[in-house]
Order: sequence, then C-alpha cells, then structure tokens
Amino acid sequence: MHEGFQRVRWVSLNTSEDPETMIQSIRDSRRRLALSRIREESARNETDRLSLDENNREIIATRKERQTSGR
Repeated sequence: MHEGFQRVRWVSLNTSEDPETMIQSIRDSRRRLALSRIREESARNETDRLSLDENNREIIATRKERQTSGR
C-alpha cells in the first residue's frame, strides 16, 4: 500500500513462467529497493558511521520512546 491506497500492477507471463516465481522476484526486488533507500538515508544522516554500541543505544532509545508514546 502506498499512502493508504493499494496499487495494482499487471505482469505478463509466458506459459512457461511460474507465477509464484514471478511474485517472489517482485518481492525480492522491492526488498532490495527498500534497503537501498534505507542505506541512502543513513548516508545522508551520517548514521551509517555509527559504531555497534552507538547503533544499539539508538535502537534502545527509539524503542523506549515508542513505548512511551503508545506506538
């Protein structure tokens, strides 16, 4: 879903192509795209340079904040 709306895409398959394989390929592609966007945002925010300890502290702080806000 995007901004509350479902999007539908039509994909043509040859008779020799397996629909489940195509669906999995699309899912894999979307995962790679999402990961690329996360990495780009991290580089812009310079959070890609955090040490493991710094990263873990950020995760803990974010989780505490979410618990406090009821999310």
